[in-house]
Amino acid sequence: MDRLLRIQSPIGDIALVWKDSSRVMIQRLILPIEFNRIAGRSMKPGGSGELDRIKNAILEYFNGSRKKIPVDQLDWSVCGDFQREVLRKEWTIPYGKVLSYRDLASLVKNDRHARAVGSALANNPFPIIIPCHRTVRADRSLGGYRGGLGLKKRLLEQEGVRFDAGGRILEEYFGEYQEPA
Repeated sequence: MDRLLRIQSPIGDIALVWKDSSRVMIQRLILPIEFNRIAGRSMKPGGSGELDRIKNAILEYFNGSRKKIPVDQLDWSVCGDFQREVLRKEWTIPYGKVLSYRDLASLVKNDRHARAVGSALANNPFPIIIPCHRTVRADRSLGGYRGGLGLKKRLLEQEGVRFDAGGRILEEYFGEYQEPA
């Protein structure tokens, strides 16, 4: 049976979902827009000391003291190969910066498939941990986000990203991507 850990965050209730097993591996992060719909349905509330590190990292992200959330407790088996590759690249986009879907597609050596990258991000089981809010349209508009465009904008603003009067991300927040060391 799936287990659920509720986290009260500045954006509303979110939850980590994992299965009972010998090691806690997160299968999904539920955003506030989904929380009320799924919480309590065939899931057992619970907590685990093993989840404290990831829970604390998420809360530190929201208070601005953490730029990256660790991914070693994510259950990558819930993703296909292409999605896993896209999400791993997405995780490396620096805090406070954005890439276009086309640029991210290029990084996964699939530069003609920006829509496939968008689909992989739209189905990201680990939003916030894998910061899919950092990928936007080439025209500097937000694109989509499972948590809603208001939340996507709020997360980017929290990271210091600024917008013009038309709601487009300022050019200075797009940057050259560099592989992390």
